[in-house]
Amino acid sequence: MKASTSLLGGSFLFVIFYILNSIFRFSTSVIVARTLGVEGKGIYALTLLASALAILLVNPGLHTALVFYTSKGQFPTVNQSVLGLYLALGISLVGGGLLYGLYHFGIVNQLLTGVTDVFLGFVLLSIPLNLGALYLSSILLGHQRILEFNFVECLRLGSNLCLQGISAWLGGGLNGAVFSWLAANIVALLAATWFLRKELIKPWHVPVRVLQPAFSYGIRNYPVNLLNFINTRLDAFLVNIFAGVSQVGLYSTSASVAEMLWFIPNAFGNTLFSKIPALKHNEANDLVAQACRQSILVMLVTIMLSAFGGPLLIKVVFGTAFSPASIPFLWLLPGVLGLGVSRVLAADFNGRGKPQLVTLAALVAAGLTLTLDLALIPKYGMRGAAQASSLAYLANAMILVFWSRKQNNLHWNILLIPKYNDVLEILQFCKGLIVRLLGRWHFLQNSRD
Repeated sequence: MKASTSLLGGSFLFVIFYILNSIFRFSTSVIVARTLGVEGKGIYALTLLASALAILLVNPGLHTALVFYTSKGQFPTVNQSVLGLYLALGISLVGGGLLYGLYHFGIVNQLLTGVTDVFLGFVLLSIPLNLGALYLSSILLGHQRILEFNFVECLRLGSNLCLQGISAWLGGGLNGAVFSWLAANIVALLAATWFLRKELIKPWHVPVRVLQPAFSYGIRNYPVNLLNFINTRLDAFLVNIFAGVSQVGLYSTSASVAEMLWFIPNAFGNTLFSKIPALKHNEANDLVAQACRQSILVMLVTIMLSAFGGPLLIKVVFGTAFSPASIPFLWLLPGVLGLGVSRVLAADFNGRGKPQLVTLAALVAAGLTLTLDLALIPKYGMRGAAQASSLAYLANAMILVFWSRKQNNLHWNILLIPKYNDVLEILQFCKGLIVRLLGRWHFLQNSRD
């Protein structure tokens, strides 16, 4: 009970910020959809995906290494913030050249059909901005500075929302939308730098000896990050190839609505990853089992509500032109549950220093994703993409459950079947959450008076 209460308490800030971030993402998606239409939203989504792909290809998992070693208190004399900035800059120079070469020689051109040379330039600029913010935020998370860690991402999404609104009001069109996204990444990097400013004024010397363990840990996470991208994002590129950029706009809309349901497993996962390295084996088992059950319980409720209200929400909020996005949205819902389980269990294995197990599960899921994508997308378009994703997400979850039994002696029913106490703890947490929010509201009202 105490472990779960600690987890829920530790997840409070994550839950609050993930709710805010989901609102910001959703609102931004609505503004972009209403302003640019189906095809314009598709090009915007492809530009952001190109940036995500570029960052993924050049980032050797160092963000997880920074969390892991910072959380364990290793390298206490190292200026970790400077290390993060050095790594971000160096990797960006290599990665930017690699992406430009792949595009220049026509290797990725078909994937990026619709993305102009100007937008590709924005993608290249986004690499150091995103990596810098990511590495500095990882250091904040490793130091258990949960508020600052969450604030960086919240500020990025909130500033993007504001800038997108201004761009739409000024008639900035597609160029304005992409530039607003790039400017929001600058804001995030500045915020992360500000939170670590005390470290950044220290001598900028980083011993070479710290690079080997950081890269050694991070590179073990690199395959799983690449495979997770295949499992969650590659289908949009394939939809672009086989069905066109308009279906990318519809599919990205359905995915953005479905991803709003991830905030619970993401909150639990981030909290677990920062806590697990410092716990004993039995304590870690108790914590991850309760996190998994409670995540499933909350997600089942939200998925059922979404199945009834999601299609109407898409039609009313995004407009009639986006009504076809309801079909892939419904097909994505079963997979959302599987992805939620995977997020929690992956955080557990990474926190125990066993990222290779997450990699094996993601490898099988990626193979299944590619097979199903190539079988279903050419014939069924975005609906086939959603079906393939759901099946792959569920398969990934089942593999991680199997590994939990083999490695940590956690039986599937301990992980997947909620208990009565889980219900009580969630209700108690929700009650406390409401009380705290109302308390903050009354405080603000009284301060105004």
